[in-house]
Parts: sequence; C-alpha cells; structure tokens
Amino acid sequence: MGRFLRMVGLCLTVLLVTSMAHGAEPIKLGAFFDLTGVSSAIGTPTKLVAEMVTKKINDEGGINGRPLQLVIADDEADPTKAAIIAKKFIESDKVTAIIGPTRTDTGMAAKPIIEQMKVPTVMTVGGDAIVVVPTWKYTFKSPRGLRLPFRRFTVT
Repeated sequence: MGRFLRMVGLCLTVLLVTSMAHGAEPIKLGAFFDLTGVSSAIGTPTKLVAEMVTKKINDEGGINGRPLQLVIADDEADPTKAAIIAKKFIESDKVTAIIGPTRTDTGMAAKPIIEQMKVPTVMTVGGDAIVVVPTWKYTFKSPRGLRLPFRRFTVT
C-alpha cells in the first residue's frame, strides 16, 4: 500500500501543477482497474485505496481548494477495453490525469492513446516494459522494484 500511496502522490503532484489556473470545479481523475476478470484480486483493492486517498485529500480541502473526482472504470483485464476506456477518459470525461490499469498488457494497449493525447498517467502495472519501451513522456508506473520512473526527476 505504501508504494501505491507514493504513486498516487506523484499523480497528485502532476495535478497540482496542472490545476493552478482553475476555480473550484473538481479535478477529474480517470481510474481504471481490473475490477472483474483474472486480476480482480489486485484491481479491486487498488480501486479501494484510490478511493480512500481521494477521500482523505478531499476531507483536507482538496488541491488548491478543488476536490478530486474519481471517474472509475473496469477494464475486465481486457487490453481492447483498456484502450477504449483510456480514450473515453480523455475525450469524453475530460480527465486531468489517469491512474491504472492493473496489468501490463492492458497498460501497453492504453499507452499509445495516453502518449498521443498527452495525459499524465501513473500505471499500477507490474511489468517494467510500460516505461522502458520508448517513448514514454506521459506514462509512469508505481515503483514495484523499478526506480526508473523516479530517476527522471532526480537526474540533473
């Protein structure tokens, strides 16, 4: 859970920077996980943590006075559905950033859309390919043994 909280913290830092020019409207975060399907045992608790952190931040006044609003979706461990959800989050829901998905294959399916649309995304996937296969300017992952996503911010 500590790693997930660090990942959410990184995402919220991105939100803080991108939200300064807005009023009190909610900051929309897309959050998609395997809530059903083969990885639901991972996706469901991850969703619950995202909701818990969002509630905590909102209870403390939000970010610059703006509440967070999670737009949650279930990709059912299906790469095609993950890509469709990522596109919907960006084009229809107008999210500021995205958290998820749960699996590497669903992340790899959503990554081209995320990169093309330039939406900061912190993936909760286990595989490192999501961030080491070029190009990945807007895609990050929770650090499950890989420190590469955070090195980009510390190298001078």
